[in-house]
Amino acid sequence: MKTLPRPRGRATRVLITEYDLPRRTIAPHDVLTDAAGIAWYSNFLENTLGRLDPRTGEHREFTWPTLKRGAPEGSLAMEPDRDGNWWLATMFQTGLVRFNVKDNTFKVFPLPAELNNSEAQQSMVQPRQSHVDGKVWSTDIGRQVILRLDLASGKYEMIDPFKYMPEGTNHSPYGLAADDKNNLFLMDFGDEVIARMDAQTLQTTIYPTPAPRSRPRRAMRDGQGRIWFAEYAANKVAMFDPVKETFKEWDVPTPFTYPYDVFLDKNNDLWAGSMSNDRILRLTPATGKAVEYLLPRQTNVRRVWVDNATTPVNFWVGSNHGASIVRLTPLE
Repeated sequence: MKTLPRPRGRATRVLITEYDLPRRTIAPHDVLTDAAGIAWYSNFLENTLGRLDPRTGEHREFTWPTLKRGAPEGSLAMEPDRDGNWWLATMFQTGLVRFNVKDNTFKVFPLPAELNNSEAQQSMVQPRQSHVDGKVWSTDIGRQVILRLDLASGKYEMIDPFKYMPEGTNHSPYGLAADDKNNLFLMDFGDEVIARMDAQTLQTTIYPTPAPRSRPRRAMRDGQGRIWFAEYAANKVAMFDPVKETFKEWDVPTPFTYPYDVFLDKNNDLWAGSMSNDRILRLTPATGKAVEYLLPRQTNVRRVWVDNATTPVNFWVGSNHGASIVRLTPLE
């Protein structure tokens, strides 16, 4: 057994602030900031949406109703729509929930009875372009398919993006991004492909990643329309250019990191983190240079987020097992 080297040089030029949450049962999975710099989070273990004002330390929680009694509570993915309302993928509670930030109310979009079996599980949600066509994308982990919610009718349609893939392969949509026309890009965590689903025809195009057994997960779309994602099993971070239909990949410096998520900031630095270690990666794709910041304690990093409104940028993550929210500010 060999320990990893302690941080030196640039890796020590960082300010880390940890905000303890009021209960040990709070598991902040996704942490994102709004236009005012308020940090919001989804709770992996309870039916609550939380918010923290980092300037004052004020903490508030909003409880959404139980959708499926007897099923585990909590939500996973959290995303805003164009109006800044928060959407939650409610996991085993099934369905989606929208939180209206103007009046602090929830609207529930439950699964219909024919889809709501014992294995139904919504882990991902993508409402960012729902204003284009009135559609919100989600996943059903039990069936390993994509769901699309029609906001006007409240009805879901189920689409299998992998129905033409060879039999015997495993698939698991885990990471969604949408372009300006609300076409969907999805990461296949069970395999080594990403896919693009046309919003009009629902035709799916499959793109194998260069790295074998990559298990891509989570994703973000930048201002140029490129899709950035983590290649969990390949220990890489990657980018897909939909125009050129090409990939680029970068190795993560520390072996066995298994990155969970990525975020490209306004300085074109790519950030990533992992459940397997407590180092936050900041990589410059143009040069390949990287620095890893060591967090003060075990953090179980999941979703990563960067607030681009600040100078320098602020990196945010939830301590999913530690009932806290962590802000990391690079000093150079």
